[in-house]
Amino acid sequence: MADVRTFLRQIHAELDRRADLTKKADARKKWLAQIDTYRQEWDKFVAPGFSDDTTPINPQRAALEIDKALPENAILVSDIGVHHNWLLSFCKPKRPDSLIGSMGFGPMGFGVAGVMGAKFAAPDRPCVSVCGDGAFFMHANVLGTAVEYNLPVVWVVWNNYAYASIRGLQRGYLGGRELATDFHDPTTGQRYNPDFAAMARSCGVEGVRVDRAGDLGEAIRKGIAANKPYLIDVDIAAGIGLSTAEMAKREGADVIIASRNVERLDAAADKLNAIAIPADVTSDDSVAKLFRACGPVDHVVVTAAQLRTGPFKTVAMEDVRSTMEGKFWGAWRVARSAEIRPGGSLTLVSGYLSIRPRPNSAIVSAANGALESLARALALELAPVRVNTVSPGIIDTPIRAAMPEEARRDMLAKTAAALPVGRVGVGEDIARQILSFMANGFATGSIVYLDGGALVT
Repeated sequence: MADVRTFLRQIHAELDRRADLTKKADARKKWLAQIDTYRQEWDKFVAPGFSDDTTPINPQRAALEIDKALPENAILVSDIGVHHNWLLSFCKPKRPDSLIGSMGFGPMGFGVAGVMGAKFAAPDRPCVSVCGDGAFFMHANVLGTAVEYNLPVVWVVWNNYAYASIRGLQRGYLGGRELATDFHDPTTGQRYNPDFAAMARSCGVEGVRVDRAGDLGEAIRKGIAANKPYLIDVDIAAGIGLSTAEMAKREGADVIIASRNVERLDAAADKLNAIAIPADVTSDDSVAKLFRACGPVDHVVVTAAQLRTGPFKTVAMEDVRSTMEGKFWGAWRVARSAEIRPGGSLTLVSGYLSIRPRPNSAIVSAANGALESLARALALELAPVRVNTVSPGIIDTPIRAAMPEEARRDMLAKTAAALPVGRVGVGEDIARQILSFMANGFATGSIVYLDGGALVT
């Protein structure tokens, strides 16, 4: 309440005082235009991640696929975890009540059970929970509840084998150390989690597993269409290089990782709290620049491989050269440029095709054999730096995600049945041997074939 005359006088006086409003408005427009340029730069920077088909699944791509798969009336319930950050960054809710999250003190499990509450409140709307593996395992009893009350909800379990958000905080605040936040088998050291899809099926819930970004959206759509409780176990797994980096980090090493895939590199660096340097092993300058940035190091591991193959008579020479560039000459460049301290090690990763070739893979066999010969020669030339090679057999790493899913599973199952150990290898199996080469000061010029017994069958 105010006297009208007095109020108008005050308004006029304030307007007179702000005589430079036009100037301020122009400045504001200039600032907003500058923000638009930042936004355009950001959009250009993140654009490759939206089409990234590599595995582990690019979290940016995962968020996009989840967002694209949700109907306009869907309710997305996000639990607490690293996935929450990606959803907030790249999911675009279509209406005000379509994304439910919980911040504050980070109550793990909110999204696991909260999705059922959303379904009770909005029975006609699709309800999907995105939750971490840690949170889901804390509250896995929801599976029975969903069956008991016939609640057609979908859980997307972001399975990265860790309390990854807590692990990141530990490494950030504790100088790279972590405690009880990585999930590993205590005897083998391999990554460990229950088979969440199998767990769901044992409770009467449809359960599937996804390890390719391109399959995630379709799995969500199928889960919604099923109109019954449905769980999607999304494997955010690690290949040999990342497994080695993770294991070395757990042993207290300061880790530097390099890759030409910047988005994937950044995601791995964030996960490991490691230094990331973009590099391309097919470029002399890029490799030289990498090791100028690194300076002297104790150990170097080369897992890079860009393999293209086909029938010997018809495979394109461009593919043949590309395979040698990525697999053999890449390792050569690294060995020449790396400044490894005396007593340190260089470990190369070849493959069983060097001594057990198969049709349509002559160039890969040749590249692997050349790499093993190179390691023996370098063990003499680079001494006292130690040089060794690990030659894996069939390993279930994300590199196989390019195969059709049914074919991949069939191949892995048949291989496992034929091996004395009864299973195929995983990235951690190879990583453990690489770390052994780092630690064993008496090992040089050695080649270890890790194939589950394939060479003796």
